[in-house]
Amino acid sequence: MHIRLLRILIVVTLLIFNFQSLTKADDIKEFEIEGMSIGDSLLDFYSKEEINKAKKSKFYQLYPENKFAHIGFTKKNNDEYDAIVFVIKPNDNNYEIYSIAGRIAFRNNIEACKKKMSSIYNDVSKIITNKNNIIKSDGPHFEDTSGKSMTYGFTFYLKRGAIDLYCADWSREFETKKEYVDQLNLTIHSKEMSDYLTTQHQKRNNR
Repeated sequence: MHIRLLRILIVVTLLIFNFQSLTKADDIKEFEIEGMSIGDSLLDFYSKEEINKAKKSKFYQLYPENKFAHIGFTKKNNDEYDAIVFVIKPNDNNYEIYSIAGRIAFRNNIEACKKKMSSIYNDVSKIITNKNNIIKSDGPHFEDTSGKSMTYGFTFYLKRGAIDLYCADWSREFETKKEYVDQLNLTIHSKEMSDYLTTQHQKRNNR
C-alpha cells in the first residue's frame, strides 16, 4: 500500500510509515492515499458498475442524519491491507470524496492493533509542525449507540481537514450485528467531514 504526500514519497507496509524523506506538512490537501485525495471523484478511480456494486454491499452504510455514507472496496490477494474506504454524500452523482481510509483487520487482537498504531503515530507526528494540533482521542465509537464499542487513537488537526489514526475495538454484539472486526484505521478527512464527526461525538457525549 502506498500513502503519499504530494512531493513526498512515503512507503507503507501494513500501514507503518517508512519515510524516504521528511518534510513538514500541515494542509490536508498535501496528503494522498494511493494517488487519491480529498475532493477527487470516485469516478476517476472506479467505474459506475463497481461503485453500484459496492453500494449494495455491507461496505456501504449511511452516517447519522444521512448526510454522508461510507463506501468500501476490498483488496484481494494483497497482504498489505484489507480495504480502502471512502466517505461520499448519498445523493451526489459526482461521488466527491470527503474522507479516505486505509484499513487493516486485527481479529480479536486489539493490543496488536495498538502496537501498530503507536509505530505509525511516531512517524506521522514527525511531519506535523504544530504538536498542539495532535489530540489523543479515546472514547466510545459513535456508530455503536450502545456505547460498548471503543476507539483508541489520535487526531491530527490540519489546515482544511484532519487525519484520524485509531484502533476500533468493536463490542461482541456489534461485531455480530454488523459483521465488523477490530481494525486499524488511517483516515484523511476533509474539514466538512471532520467538523461533522466532531459534532456527532459532542451529541453522543451530551446524551
